[in-house]
Amino acid sequence: MTLHAWVLVTSVWVHLPFSLVYHVECALRRDDTFDPLRCWSRRLDNSFIHVSAACIAVGTSHGSVPYLVACALFNAVAIARHWQDEVHIYRNQNMTLTSIMLYIAPMIWRRDVANLAAAMMSLFPAGMIFRTYACGGYSHAIFHVLMGRFAVDVLNSALGQDVATGSSPAAAVVTLLRPIY
Repeated sequence: MTLHAWVLVTSVWVHLPFSLVYHVECALRRDDTFDPLRCWSRRLDNSFIHVSAACIAVGTSHGSVPYLVACALFNAVAIARHWQDEVHIYRNQNMTLTSIMLYIAPMIWRRDVANLAAAMMSLFPAGMIFRTYACGGYSHAIFHVLMGRFAVDVLNSALGQDVATGSSPAAAVVTLLRPIY
């Protein structure tokens, strides 16, 4: 497996524990003192979304160091803003969306239209459900289910020939997930 593919796949696993801690805390803490927008676990979850986004940009750009630096700088600013005392929900969501756009941009310059179109077909409805809370309390869960397909398409694009030949563990994961999504 190439270094950029390894960084891409590892980034998902780096974010996972922080996401789990936040979501479990939200599920278990129902007292009046808990603020799910200002708690430390949400800030860590969002911070590691941005760490992962910079790493995913390494994978989708096939290891471009200048692109990594640009994405890392943007995501460092976003992380700092997540830790400010005052929470700006829409600003933070827009910064997260921008980080996603930054890591899928290489799909455009590589002219990977098929994977980009497939990714956008899950990103757009997922984003709309998340942003508008269209499904009430189920919106966040539906967002994550739809983003699973998005992740498969981004991995498929980043790994390219590895997926076609099944020549890496990451490619095997994509191959296994395709029928589910």
